[in-house]
Amino acid sequence: MTNLIDIEELLKKWDNSHAEEDVLKRVDAEHPLDFFIGKDDEGKRVFALITNFEPTNVSSSKFLSVIKNKRSTDDRWAVKIKLKNDEFEDVFVHLCVDLIEACRVCINELNGMEIFVTRFLKWQKMMETGLEEMSASKIKGLIGELLFIDKILLKRTDKETAIESWLGPEGYDRDFVFCETWVEVKTIGTGKDSIEISSLDQLNVEKIGYLAVINLDKTSETDAAGFSFNEIINTLILKLQSVPKMLFLFNDKLMLLGYRYRESYDNMHFIFNGINYYKVDATFPKLIPENIRSEIVRANYTLSLTAIEQWKVEDNYGVTGIS
Repeated sequence: MTNLIDIEELLKKWDNSHAEEDVLKRVDAEHPLDFFIGKDDEGKRVFALITNFEPTNVSSSKFLSVIKNKRSTDDRWAVKIKLKNDEFEDVFVHLCVDLIEACRVCINELNGMEIFVTRFLKWQKMMETGLEEMSASKIKGLIGELLFIDKILLKRTDKETAIESWLGPEGYDRDFVFCETWVEVKTIGTGKDSIEISSLDQLNVEKIGYLAVINLDKTSETDAAGFSFNEIINTLILKLQSVPKMLFLFNDKLMLLGYRYRESYDNMHFIFNGINYYKVDATFPKLIPENIRSEIVRANYTLSLTAIEQWKVEDNYGVTGIS
């Protein structure tokens, strides 16, 4: 398998480029598409794609400058992308790497162009809707889902099932959905005795499923057992490299959740303190549309973990149906 591009190597090659608009270096000679990097006359990073097919729907936006033209030398199309605001350079670099890797699995150049355009538009939309830092509560919840993938699913099933079952980022009521069951992940601090159910539909399913309650606490940078927000994501990226399609799907879902690399996320350290499971069957206490008045159309509620102890599954092997 062709190695995935290394961000540090890409940055090194970029930094060694001359500040000349038309002097570009091929990123990867083995890549099926012709991606190039360089610098413009002002020293700003330039990312380019040269192709036989015209990239449609690719245009400039608030954050990105896009120049598209047909070259007279070989009649091919050139698309050059530059960042307008240097503040978001780390996002731009990850955008470029993601475009390169997303297109690596294309079956031909036309298919590669379709992937490129679709992926670029997703990044453009994400950048337009906001580049603000994720809230602490959202980070903690996402880390819980990532830990479930890393410590449970990747040890019990294949990479495809682990990533394809993660449907929460796509707007599903439950975080993970399998053929025979489902899992909703809740992340709490050690010592907390309650969890929040966010809607009447979250537990409204006939199929038996599970609440996976992950204990996660903040810790210091010197704690050997700790990890940062970026580190847990990088851990999963490394584990998924052998299945590029799943790596790209994983990155897609992170994007949908609003994650993009930030150096500040390296300063947030956490420690995993275990996981408990609660079986959600017909007897489990829950609010669903059929057991409340019809006038109530939306609600969230809090469950006491002590009160639902009788539904607790002693170990993760009790969580059946994940295959």
